[in-house]
Amino acid sequence: MYSLNKYIFEEVCDNNMELYNDIMETIRCDYNEIIDKMAHELCIPEIRQLVHKLVGVILILEGKNYEIMYYLKLLLNIDKTATNLKHYQTYIKMITDYDKSFLGL
Repeated sequence: MYSLNKYIFEEVCDNNMELYNDIMETIRCDYNEIIDKMAHELCIPEIRQLVHKLVGVILILEGKNYEIMYYLKLLLNIDKTATNLKHYQTYIKMITDYDKSFLGL
């Protein structure tokens, strides 16, 4: 999904604020799209795939976002063979309700 070297990203964006804004807007859109899909998804394998995508989006953001990463880790620690969506719904609600301002979005 994203493969940016942090130092190159910072160097380029320090010199080009328009590029930085475009990249951040892409990340915001991806984040919002993944969160929306996750909130409405009923297929457990698809939920797990969305969680992995969300981890990638969050890791690209500045700073460490330990709280939301903790929720994502808990969600991924649910047994892959679990078929009851209720196991996932609690964590999905916490993740979708997470305040985007803490992520810099």
